[in-house]
Amino acid sequence: MFCVLNVEKKKLTLLEKIFRFLAEDDYIIKTVPVFKGAPFYMLDVKICEQIDWDKVIENTGKCSKRLLLNNCLEIPQDKGIGVFKSDILYNKVFHNTVLQIIKNNKRKKDLYHIAVYDKNADFIDFTTRLSMYSSKLTVVTENKEKYMNLCDTILEKTGLCISMLSDFDNAKIKIDTVRNVMSIDTNNQFLNIKNGENIIVDDIYKKILPQNVNEQDFYSALYELCGVFSLGECIFENVMVNNEKKRTDTVTFS
Repeated sequence: MFCVLNVEKKKLTLLEKIFRFLAEDDYIIKTVPVFKGAPFYMLDVKICEQIDWDKVIENTGKCSKRLLLNNCLEIPQDKGIGVFKSDILYNKVFHNTVLQIIKNNKRKKDLYHIAVYDKNADFIDFTTRLSMYSSKLTVVTENKEKYMNLCDTILEKTGLCISMLSDFDNAKIKIDTVRNVMSIDTNNQFLNIKNGENIIVDDIYKKILPQNVNEQDFYSALYELCGVFSLGECIFENVMVNNEKKRTDTVTFS
């Protein structure tokens, strides 16, 4: 679970404006249910002057180490308070988007020479899925041992022999899983695809996205901390192609 911290300035009554000592901050916590996942908390804070972080901790407990913020707040360093950040879901969604772009461009019998840079062999499952579209598959990694079983499995099932190299070769499609960049040689030019935006999710999750909270951070928290694993099957609506934003379904290279 996690907690969204929603902080707003309190509108003081006339009496509170005159007698400021009467004005008190409001700290109201509620539980938000999540479809096919664990709930999360929403802490609504209305402050007169500045936030009381001890009260935030009191209200959120262990979730004070996994906060999402709706405003640019300065988090104290000495309270053990943490803001949730993770790139796990982004990586998954970008990989899904790459596969979708390849699939969208693939004619019936098209297969491509694909090269993948997977420095620490963290994305073997992604490479496995890429093999379905590969006439030749090259893997650049510093952890070749972790890929050995995959090489044997793919060779046995498809006859495709994975090449293990120390650098990219002249593949048509190159994918850098460290920087999350896909480069495609179209003969006329190179298409560099990166920076996925706007995860396409079910409306049931869009409706619970809090105002002014970073969308990617929120869906990442739902995925990792609330167990909404279906989000790991999503794609990005938009990507940057040679520094121009494009809809994923309009990216062509065939």
